[in-house]
Amino acid sequence: MSRRSFLLPPVISVAVLASLMPADPLVEGPLFGWDLVLVVVAPGVLGALLAALGVGRTVTMLLTGLTCFGLLGWRGVTLSPTTDWLEGWGTLTAAGVRSLSTSDLPVQASPEAAWLLLLLAATSWSLTTMFADALDQPAWAIATLALPFGIAALVQPVEIPFHLFLPVALGYAAVLLAAPRPGTSRFEGARWLLGGVAAALAVALTLGVSTFLPMGDKQSWTSDQKDKPIQLSDPTLDLEQNLHLPDPVVVLTYSSSDRAPHYLRTTAMSKLTSNGAQLDSMKLRTGDLSGAYDFPGDRVELNVAMRFPSQYLPIPFSPEGFEADGNWAWDPETLSVVATGDAGETQSTRLDYRTVSVVPKPDAATIARARAGQSPDGDRSLEVPSDVPAQVSDLLAEITEGAETDGEKALALVEFFQSDQFTYTLNAPSGSDTNALASFLLKDRAGYCIHFSISMALLARMLKIPARVAVGFTGGTPEGEGFVVTTDNMHAWPELYFEGLGWVPFEPTKSYDSAGSNQNQEAPAPPSATPTPEAASPSPTLEPSQPQSAEPTPSPSGQVVTPEGGPSGGQGGGALPLILLGVLALVVLLSIPALVRAARGWMRLRSSQEVPVLASSAWREIRDTFTDLGLTWQPGSPVAAVEAMGTDLSRGATERLRAVAELVEQSLYARRAPDLGQLPALTRQVRRLLLADAPGLGRLAAILAPRSLVRRRG
Repeated sequence: MSRRSFLLPPVISVAVLASLMPADPLVEGPLFGWDLVLVVVAPGVLGALLAALGVGRTVTMLLTGLTCFGLLGWRGVTLSPTTDWLEGWGTLTAAGVRSLSTSDLPVQASPEAAWLLLLLAATSWSLTTMFADALDQPAWAIATLALPFGIAALVQPVEIPFHLFLPVALGYAAVLLAAPRPGTSRFEGARWLLGGVAAALAVALTLGVSTFLPMGDKQSWTSDQKDKPIQLSDPTLDLEQNLHLPDPVVVLTYSSSDRAPHYLRTTAMSKLTSNGAQLDSMKLRTGDLSGAYDFPGDRVELNVAMRFPSQYLPIPFSPEGFEADGNWAWDPETLSVVATGDAGETQSTRLDYRTVSVVPKPDAATIARARAGQSPDGDRSLEVPSDVPAQVSDLLAEITEGAETDGEKALALVEFFQSDQFTYTLNAPSGSDTNALASFLLKDRAGYCIHFSISMALLARMLKIPARVAVGFTGGTPEGEGFVVTTDNMHAWPELYFEGLGWVPFEPTKSYDSAGSNQNQEAPAPPSATPTPEAASPSPTLEPSQPQSAEPTPSPSGQVVTPEGGPSGGQGGGALPLILLGVLALVVLLSIPALVRAARGWMRLRSSQEVPVLASSAWREIRDTFTDLGLTWQPGSPVAAVEAMGTDLSRGATERLRAVAELVEQSLYARRAPDLGQLPALTRQVRRLLLADAPGLGRLAAILAPRSLVRRRG
């Protein structure tokens, strides 16, 4: 092997590592672990050593391939929770696919995510080696080296920065420089065909892998339509889906200036119709938030670290300002901070931001003296559906009997919902329309935060107290000097508007035993206190601009945070898929020598070659067939060799072999070259007849383990 071919294996390893860099935004934590480097670098180092020792190419490829996939298999066993290696690989693969198909980007670090990344690296290394070394077609290595970039470009919700393709391009250039120079052009056309087939397989693999990954909507053609309404998802649907996850997922972490937990509010629903609480249209603004809302409260600063995409920035109400990367705008009525621009909700991924809020904290005595005010949205927060049953009005009169002020009536509502008459459960019907609320108030009296909050908002409006439903997160769990907020902390609570106090949050949701629920929420705060924060969203940038409109859409288009392992609905498929996977892997492994041998034969018998080249190639194909079958090969002129070898062959094989020998000899030594149009077909017939005459095991060995691949090519 030449010096360049000696350098090729380690260069391929370095190129594969470089090609994985575009996948960095897809995973949480460092991309290159020791196991990933070992799986890719070890076979490259071994390949260089074997090349230096003069070991044949086929043996080198087999040994390096076994090293790569042997290390991969060993690492899979150590990552798996089970000691059964086959079951462990299948479990990791199934869990990884479930996690990738349901998780938001970046995917949280986990054994199954690490396993899939190792699989990608090993596959890329083996395919690149096949292109650049086995097929002598290094130009097609771009198909596999660009595979991680293609996957990242497909699954990223926004356009991936093209500079991430630079390491791919540099690695590809290094492979081209390290590859041996082509000796002749006789295999060139076939290499292009085989390279095209392998490239198509790589593209299919890219599309197949991307099927299992979270896909984002790329709509670059609408990026110039700045006045187009921003479509916002239904918060109640997001709330319901996140609360019903089998395992909690970390949404964000934060620390507060007063070292206390705080509700993190994302938005508020001012519309209350027969179909339940809904978002109202927003007129978004950018610029300074200070002065947008002027009511009493305690000033609190938060430092937040977001970990998932969100359309809203979670901030304690009422926000006075925020500092965050990206494009954000705020609604003057709800003070919701909404993601804008081409990046949209993906801006909040891995986002660290700072907020300043004035949190309303009136005590019970202050609320008891308060009277309803005129909310900024006019009568919108007083509208009551026309189909509310009369029995609800009777119940309301009973609840507020003896209460004189609007504030006392609000406190009476909280006391009613927190009484023993109600039960907290996530198994209640998910609907929040008028019929569902009436059933909740009059009969069932069992539900979760969405039922409690919308019901209290409805009753408050019937008392002529402006009310709306806020959505967000409770304060989370203490950890270190801050708090951790998970999907279990997602919550809804009512906000009532009082004169001189503004929007005051209430907590009607009855406390519950966390052992009987998949949530781990703290007990609700007292009626006079603010609700418990739960949810987290991204943060906006303050830049003056023209107002934008944001229209809610009824479809659940928002992000749903999913647990690391994916949904629990269903197992990994049992033992049968694992067995089938193992059988398939074995079949693929056993078929590699046969495929390489068939590819070599096809390249040799291309009719487009020059006459001397085709004749020599056909005779080498006959020689290799003899080698594969363990038959004795006679050197010398073709015709004389056939006379010596034909005594051990069948009549049909001898006749066709003699025809091939005559054509080859004429092509090499005659003054006028013969017509070789039938030579490829005759050569293939000879191979088929020789295989047919061989005993069963010998024929099988010649096909699956051809000896000619091990013989050094001359």
